[in-house]
Amino acid sequence: MTNAQGITVVILAGGHGSRMGSPKASLLLNGRSLLHHVLDAVAPIADQVIVVRSALYPLPPIDQTNVKVLVDEAPGEGPLRALATAFSHTRSKHVVAVGCDMPFLNPILMSRLASLIDGYDAAVPIVEGRQQPLHAAYRTAAASIAADDALRRGERRVSALLTQLHVREVERREWIATDPTARSFFNINNPEDLALAASLR
Repeated sequence: MTNAQGITVVILAGGHGSRMGSPKASLLLNGRSLLHHVLDAVAPIADQVIVVRSALYPLPPIDQTNVKVLVDEAPGEGPLRALATAFSHTRSKHVVAVGCDMPFLNPILMSRLASLIDGYDAAVPIVEGRQQPLHAAYRTAAASIAADDALRRGERRVSALLTQLHVREVERREWIATDPTARSFFNINNPEDLALAASLR
């Protein structure tokens, strides 16, 4: 697989991991940080990677030359603020946004999402009836404006961003062949999730 599409991937890595006892990006899964598992997953498709970290926590060392690290100066305001930071610092027409706590990301599925965005502002998978805004592709210009507008209204939820965008919902029947186990959407929120992830590797 090549990164011929010129995809920019945004990784949100500012979660403080209150239920884990330490920041999520640095948590170890089978000897590697969660952030590095995600960096490995996106490497086949990403021309550029933007990692948005909290001003409160350092990241594990990153040696990839195509990775830009941005600092979320308002870490208490949630992932929407972090996304807005990323949108405002890229010249890419489209971005794929994911969390750093998703160790089983599928690069083919992410590439597929990017290919579905033409004519829309976002391509968002539907999993068990729910939109997955932190595993989605966005048209940068529209998403940046919508994120800034939502923040000015006091919104902090990423779902508030989607209400202002022309969204292409990607139903299960469209992604299940690429990821039959749906592991791409597995994220780590507590020690039990981390233990389960270790057993799945």
